[in-house]
Amino acid sequence: MKTIRKIYPCFALVCLLWSVFPAQAQNLRMWENAFVEGNRSYEKADYALAAKHYQTALNQGYESWEVYYNLGNTYYRLVDYPHAILYYEKALRLSPSNRDIQGNLALAEGKILDRFNPLPQIFIYTWWEKLCGMFSLKTWAWVIILAFALCLVCCGVYLQTQRADGKRAGFFLALLFALLFCGGMILATGQYRILHADTAVVMQASVNVKASPQERGETKFILHEGSKVRIEDQAGNFVKIRVKNGSRGWVPQACMERI
Repeated sequence: MKTIRKIYPCFALVCLLWSVFPAQAQNLRMWENAFVEGNRSYEKADYALAAKHYQTALNQGYESWEVYYNLGNTYYRLVDYPHAILYYEKALRLSPSNRDIQGNLALAEGKILDRFNPLPQIFIYTWWEKLCGMFSLKTWAWVIILAFALCLVCCGVYLQTQRADGKRAGFFLALLFALLFCGGMILATGQYRILHADTAVVMQASVNVKASPQERGETKFILHEGSKVRIEDQAGNFVKIRVKNGSRGWVPQACMERI
């Protein structure tokens, strides 16, 4: 039987932050205590208290995929699947290639009522998404920095050497790393836009999706709690949303929480 995967303690991260930012020691102590107490409560199956501790950790202003992931696990245990999906999605934005998050998110999505078949995508767009998601944003940042540094080194070689073969090698290597730098920038930007699209999770038991941004508008279809939507526009207290199958409509902003 499938079960949600383990929670993550991330004590090493806490110790590292403690040593690097001593001026923030008191706040970090509060965050660490809340996170540790949340883990203890989770292990004791006191999931309501665990959720409270994890929320306290987030309220201190420190975000990490581990906190969001553990909070998603906690709400899953509380049979609050909309909040579980919300926090798994938040965790996935910070760690998009994490298989534990992906697996638990799929389990939570299997518990909700709505099922939408995504629109077929053209090959180029699918290929582009896979290429952008090949590395995390942090890895892309290192690729960009390294490519820029090596480009500068090769430019120096080209300018300083007197030998023709040295100049030729320096020029072509500088060009190669310049292209790698530009490509890394483009792909990192693409991944950032994909991961940080304006999306939300429906938190209301059911909501009527209207044809226009008003209460008396015609109902096009009904969404249920836990459904993920993409926000495209806003008019007053209503937002225009799109679901996976391409259907669009207007819903009250208060019925959902942004990821």
